[in-house]
Amino acid sequence: MILEGVRLLVCQFYCVQVVFGVSAAWKAEGEEKEKTIVSVKESIVFLEKQLEGRKFFGGEKIGYLDLVLGWILHWTGVMEEVGDMKLLEKDNFTLIHEWSQNFTHIPIIKECLPTQRKSPQPCPYFQSAIALQVHPETESVPSLTAISLQMNGR
Repeated sequence: MILEGVRLLVCQFYCVQVVFGVSAAWKAEGEEKEKTIVSVKESIVFLEKQLEGRKFFGGEKIGYLDLVLGWILHWTGVMEEVGDMKLLEKDNFTLIHEWSQNFTHIPIIKECLPTQRKSPQPCPYFQSAIALQVHPETESVPSLTAISLQMNGR
């Protein structure tokens, strides 16, 4: 249990590396941009290794790290397009792409993706991620749903 907690903590560090790296690469030009892209890809390689033999970072069920990284990678795709860079090539990161497909096909996640939202209102489950940050041991979608229903008065 302690090793799993350490693994998740290290993965969170790499998630932060991806966020700051993508932001820096988006702003940089020339050689600096290329160096930053290499650094971001190294962080993604580490995260992808954590998926070996797993459907999600938490195993067979979606967990805290999946929620954190899912939104980061969603917006990384947008930044790739806007910043004219390639970070998440499918051929180089097959496990990340498989995981992304698994993640985005979960109904509660799909409903909250900005590309799927039909309403300008925030996703009704947004506060659920905050609850999971406070209670990282909550590792399943049914728990996520229960928290969001309770928090949103549904």
